[in-house]
Amino acid sequence: MVMTRLKFGDPARDEITGFVGVVIGRGEFLSGGSKILLQRRCGPTGDLSEPIWFGEGRLTLLADGISDSLALSVDADSLRPAKQQSSDAAQRKLERWRTPLGLFVKKYGADSLARKLGVTGRAVRCWVSGFRPGPQLARRLVALAASTGVQLTLEDLRNQAVICGR
Repeated sequence: MVMTRLKFGDPARDEITGFVGVVIGRGEFLSGGSKILLQRRCGPTGDLSEPIWFGEGRLTLLADGISDSLALSVDADSLRPAKQQSSDAAQRKLERWRTPLGLFVKKYGADSLARKLGVTGRAVRCWVSGFRPGPQLARRLVALAASTGVQLTLEDLRNQAVICGR
């Protein structure tokens, strides 16, 4: 178990689940407990995983010499600000906005579209990044696009996930 306090950027492993990641957050509580937020890269594209909170007592600081298998999930890129990440990641982000859905959202405005559909702007941006809206929202989105003269199909919405690697 942890003898020293984990610092931001330290690689750590949860002893219960085996999850390995880099410390990106810390929460301390009045009761004296603390939680650590770990994030790692995953998949062939190296996308960042959803960060997960763990009790600090469950985590072990990994030594400087991280094994090759761990290096696949924890690397220096995960500590870089988004604008310094690889050109591949930047290219994928640009491609998302060149799709029929991305172009429509750009034209209409994510927040305006969100208000019109009764969702959050974040939800709309998640759709552009490859998450699918539910069936009813998808049909309303296609109908709204058609009413503005934009041709957007349900197939376009399904393809968005593929284009974004989801």
